[in-house]
Amino acid sequence: MPASAGKVHIRVYYHLRVEQVMELPDDAFSATPLPPDPPPPPLPPPNTSIPTTIGILNIVLGSVFLACSICNGINLAFQSKIMAPMMDLQQKQIQAQMEAQRDQQLARLKADEAAAVNEQDKAAVRARQKAVEARPIPKMPNFGKLTDSPTLQAFSITDITTSSVLNLLMLISGIALLKPREWGRVMAIWVALFKIVHAIAIYTWYALAVVPDMVGSMNDMFKEMFEEVGKAGPPGARVPGQAELDQIGMILGIAMTATAVISIFVCAVYPVITLILLTRQRVKDACAATKMD
Repeated sequence: MPASAGKVHIRVYYHLRVEQVMELPDDAFSATPLPPDPPPPPLPPPNTSIPTTIGILNIVLGSVFLACSICNGINLAFQSKIMAPMMDLQQKQIQAQMEAQRDQQLARLKADEAAAVNEQDKAAVRARQKAVEARPIPKMPNFGKLTDSPTLQAFSITDITTSSVLNLLMLISGIALLKPREWGRVMAIWVALFKIVHAIAIYTWYALAVVPDMVGSMNDMFKEMFEEVGKAGPPGARVPGQAELDQIGMILGIAMTATAVISIFVCAVYPVITLILLTRQRVKDACAATKMD
């Protein structure tokens, strides 16, 4: 076959293929349509039970703590204005009773001296009289030093004032959370944060400033009391010395400091729970829904 015939055959084949392709339907090369996307899962409904529960707890705890703060304030005023004079009067009464008891003891000894039948018995009774007269009457320690300390007074006033304000705000936020209101949720969160800060600050102050001051006052009071007991006691009687007083002070300081540290954790439990629950998204949505309404 001539070369030109081969070329014609190839050309014809090419045209046949092109023609065949051109005759295919328009959507022959289109992609297969994908199935529609499934609808997204429904969002969980807003959780209104948590704000309501926190609201009830805030109302109950806020009311109780506020009442305690008010009572502490009344007690502080009572101690400074009424309790101190009453304690002073009580100490004077106890002192007078001890003097009266000594006078009665001396009167009995004088009666025994008069009833003695011989000089030897009278001399023995007179010796007992001199021993009683030489023994001083012990003085009662001044317990008012424990409550009259300026450090303790400043701490108590600051604690009562700040606690009253926070507990009042806690009560208000609890009422708002019963709706629930968004501003009540925000207020409850801020109150919880400030309660944690308040617990850390107030009990750190107590451990670092109030405890050493109170331990020093109690050591002075115990020292004075033991000295008076030693004077009034029989000759040679042993009373606790400075080493024992230092040991007592150390034990008291450790116990009071440990109480302050434990109080920080106890006071922070409920605020931490409040922060965790009120910052959940479903709780936010529940409070935001009432805000839009």
